[in-house]
Amino acid sequence: MAEVDHPCSSCGLAVADGTPFCSGCRTPQIRFVPPEPPESLVRVDPAGDEALPAPTVLAWPPALRAAFLGGVFSALIMNFLGGLLGLGIIAGGINAVYAYRRRVPGAVLGLGSGSLLGAVSGFFGFLLFCVLAVVEVLLSHRQDEFRRRAFESMDKVVQNSDPQLQQQMQEVVLHLKTPEGYAFFIAFTAVFLCILFVFFSVLGGAIGASITRRNPK
Repeated sequence: MAEVDHPCSSCGLAVADGTPFCSGCRTPQIRFVPPEPPESLVRVDPAGDEALPAPTVLAWPPALRAAFLGGVFSALIMNFLGGLLGLGIIAGGINAVYAYRRRVPGAVLGLGSGSLLGAVSGFFGFLLFCVLAVVEVLLSHRQDEFRRRAFESMDKVVQNSDPQLQQQMQEVVLHLKTPEGYAFFIAFTAVFLCILFVFFSVLGGAIGASITRRNPK
């Protein structure tokens, strides 16, 4: 006789293990037991899911000194190497972040504070670049040559423009060649350079903050 494993759930009659139906009430006795889910093949690395360190508050005295150093770097690269298509200015923002971390051990910069530090570095870089450019022009006594080259560049732009727009552009260039127009040209160029320095330095500060936050050592 088969070994009794369990009573029938309906009538309570003893039913042998493996019997499909109860002999008394014909109630099905085969029960489906869902298999246990297989163990995940992908093991989560606790170190990989570890949260990034929380950013610390930006300390302004050392931040300004670090931003100044980053600005010196970007201004020199811009003055002597033309900025390397913006890469030199980005490197200045990154240098500002690393210079700040050297001055404040254990500091952690988030993207916001890193970008802010880069923006200040870019502004310093713009100011230093302007000072270097003015000093270079004054010491070389090439103010007239600088103006002549600027006007030659404007004339080339007009010559290479659409023939239908040459007349309008020629009128604009003639206005820029006046003292008032030339002053506007210088101011516009300065604003453009300032935006250029700040924009690329913000990128550099954000990149530096991201790198140092993931690799704090």
